[in-house]
Amino acid sequence: MTKCERASLIVSIVALAVSVTFPLISFFWLNSHIQDRRYAPDLRYQTVDHDTKDGYQLEVEIENTGKTPANEVSVHFKPINRFIRLPEEPDLQCDPICSTQYDIRGDKLSVTLRRSIGPGEKQKITLPGILKPEFGGQGLVLCKVYDSNGEAEHYHAASVLDKDIFDF
Repeated sequence: MTKCERASLIVSIVALAVSVTFPLISFFWLNSHIQDRRYAPDLRYQTVDHDTKDGYQLEVEIENTGKTPANEVSVHFKPINRFIRLPEEPDLQCDPICSTQYDIRGDKLSVTLRRSIGPGEKQKITLPGILKPEFGGQGLVLCKVYDSNGEAEHYHAASVLDKDIFDF
């Protein structure tokens, strides 16, 4: 085999390797959908309820453990018992303070944050004034958190039943 044939063979092998690997590299490295998923916000939340003299209040703590801010975060509340009533004019308390927009449809309350939750940040929303049944018992309100990518992960259930049992 001459030097020219050997060089031609090496160039052909390199060209074949590049032609096979370049589409794979460009797909995984330059594909915006894969990059969006890789750097998407990762919301986790926990709920805790407290008895008060006026009923009870529900606290939702949302944490973004992802690498980018979470936009369009919404929290949905729904009583699981027809005797439990959410406040008609909710007095939402946010820590840190942010503006919210709420919508009441039937027995469901949807709260949308008008602020992004940055990477590593936490946002607490407190909903006071939930009326418990007069006959006693524990009043339960289901809670789900969503952002622009879908439902967040619920990582602690204080007194909330399995959230997948009921549809919102």
